[in-house]
Amino acid sequence: MTPLQLSHIVYLQAFRNYTIFVMANGTKRVSSTTLGVHEANLDEQFFIRIHRQFLINRCYIKRIELESRAGWVQLMNGEKVPVSRRRIQEVLKQFAEIAPLD
Repeated sequence: MTPLQLSHIVYLQAFRNYTIFVMANGTKRVSSTTLGVHEANLDEQFFIRIHRQFLINRCYIKRIELESRAGWVQLMNGEKVPVSRRRIQEVLKQFAEIAPLD
């Protein structure tokens, strides 16, 4: 198995004690390591935890959407991932200049 290039990772998703890597080319890779361990090893300049299940690559954010108290991040690959209520203000603060709000 070839090593992953960080710039090709769109997001990581927690699934029990595993982590699913979703890649820019649409493929998925599974790791037997938890999302928390990967988060500690990834550069926070490029990756941000937006939900207990999701760690996303900032480079792939298309927009942030707000609906009452809920938030979503739409990614360049067309997928939408939820932003937890607890993290919504932090996400908005970090992306105020680069992502239009809907």
